[in-house]
Amino acid sequence: MDQMAVLYHGKRIKAYISTLEKDFNNEIKVEWVNLSSKEDILHWLSQNTIRFSAIIVEYFGEEIDSSLPTMRTPILLAANFQELGDDEWGLRQICSKSKKLHGVIDTARDIQFFYPLIRSSIQLGRTLLEMANLSETGMKMSHIMSMALGELTRVKKLHERLVPLRNETFKGLKVFSKFAAGESSGGEFFDIFTTDQKINLLLSSATSYVASSVILSHFENLRKIANIDKAILETFLEDLTCELRDLELIDRDRPEMLELAIAQIDLRTMVCSGFFFGRQEIMTTKEVAVAANQYPLNENFFETAYQEFKLNRNEKYLVYSPGVKKNTDGMINNLTYREFLKSQDDKSSKEILNEAFFQLKKNSAKDFLKYDATVICLEVDPNAIVQV
Repeated sequence: MDQMAVLYHGKRIKAYISTLEKDFNNEIKVEWVNLSSKEDILHWLSQNTIRFSAIIVEYFGEEIDSSLPTMRTPILLAANFQELGDDEWGLRQICSKSKKLHGVIDTARDIQFFYPLIRSSIQLGRTLLEMANLSETGMKMSHIMSMALGELTRVKKLHERLVPLRNETFKGLKVFSKFAAGESSGGEFFDIFTTDQKINLLLSSATSYVASSVILSHFENLRKIANIDKAILETFLEDLTCELRDLELIDRDRPEMLELAIAQIDLRTMVCSGFFFGRQEIMTTKEVAVAANQYPLNENFFETAYQEFKLNRNEKYLVYSPGVKKNTDGMINNLTYREFLKSQDDKSSKEILNEAFFQLKKNSAKDFLKYDATVICLEVDPNAIVQV
């Protein structure tokens, strides 16, 4: 319901406007304000306009604009033209110069003649109120978004500081990984766990935070399974694919929406096997074990995406995530990934990862990369006992 205020200082104006609510089918609520002086009227107007769609003010012989510099609510002056006398000239001046006066009501005539003017004033006032509310809401949303982004920045910085380099040691194999946060939405996730002398690895790169959340949920369920084999991994992929497709978080024609690697390393044979969808790459200085691809996460590509290779003793296998490719376009310090790895051949795994991220960040003036990036180093023990 629209609210209208009527400021009056005589008795007849109230009786004149009293039919307004009834004739407008109770769509307007009138608030009557009896003020005896010009000063009181001007003070009230400067303090109470924000909640009214329109205001009718009994003419008090005062120029309005200079007294109400921030007025936005439509103002209507009400005056009996037959009784104005010398004040008519002042009212004429107000009407000709005022930019804040929406109209004049002549109380010497029936009020119904002025209903179109009143309706248009209320409509304008309603629009102005809605705009003011939207502006206020926009400012609040902007503030909330600013706070949220600030919190996200803080969390990413904290994560990068607390987990600068991950290092896990297994029988015959060490796994080093390093992560750098990016500004773009979505992000990368890497995790590792062991079951029955097998290391299980997941590396995902998604353009949606929701997709990342879904992947984490399915990965947690995978952790609960004691003996994981190819069939189990394929079931994991089928369930994951179905949910992501239902949520429209993957698209066969847009494989970059989600890039995923789910693999196992058998510590007895040092054979790595798994499903690789996307631009992640695994290589040594001598070979590319897993090359980047454009396979979408789709059942028809499961067999094509499946790869298997053996890890050699005394070798370092560097895993570049899709985020590394997005940040560097295939080059680190003007070297291809394999050339960069060759240039670091005499370095330790930790030094290689630190140098990779130094090169990734050295030309950026910002705190973060453009995209999340992960580099993993699989270091095989030179004395690892491998089952034939």
